[in-house]
Amino acid sequence: MNPFLSNILITAFILSFIPSVIAAFDIAKSNLRRNKKLYWFFIVFFFHLPGSLIYFTVGRTQKA
Repeated sequence: MNPFLSNILITAFILSFIPSVIAAFDIAKSNLRRNKKLYWFFIVFFFHLPGSLIYFTVGRTQKA
C-alpha cells in the first residue's frame, strides 16, 4: 500500500475518534438517568462518528 495513503487513512481513523471521546465525556457529565447514559454510551461506542453526531443533535436536548 502507498505510504501516503496509509498515513491519510490512519489520520482519518484517529480524527474520527475525537468526536466520540468528546461525546463520551459529555455523556458522563450530563444529568441523564443512568440507563439513558448507558444507551448513549453504547450508541457512541458502536457507531463512532455517526453515533456521536446523533448524540450531539438528539441526546443533548433530552432531559433527565
